[in-house]
Amino acid sequence: MHRDWILEIRPQPDVLCTVRVGGRGERGALVASCRSLDELRGEIARIKVELDGFLEDAVKKLGTCEGGAAGMDDPAEVWKEMERMQSEQEMFNYFNGFSASDRQIIAEYILTHVNMFKGRGPVFSEHYDAATHRLE
Repeated sequence: MHRDWILEIRPQPDVLCTVRVGGRGERGALVASCRSLDELRGEIARIKVELDGFLEDAVKKLGTCEGGAAGMDDPAEVWKEMERMQSEQEMFNYFNGFSASDRQIIAEYILTHVNMFKGRGPVFSEHYDAATHRLE
């Protein structure tokens, strides 16, 4: 689906313009409200950085899928990668990026082979939802 970037000029005392993104015919989701042209430049720079980060995450996740139809080769390697992640949210996003069947296999490995009293083990067990096989 093609997305349109929408710049709305609002000559109000505290808002110069807003930036929205949406599909054709949609009003669009608010991305930023800016009080000056410099603030608009800053917001666009921030969006670029976020999109670059999104691309890096996608490359990592898609790299795990190159092993074939299963989507992941070894749950132990997935766990090692999760432990190396800088933040819990990054770990959650990485894990949740796998298919439900892969998440179930990975979770089974983690819950039966990983120490639940140190490192990321307790974080995983606390946030794992067995019904959806997601970290929440």
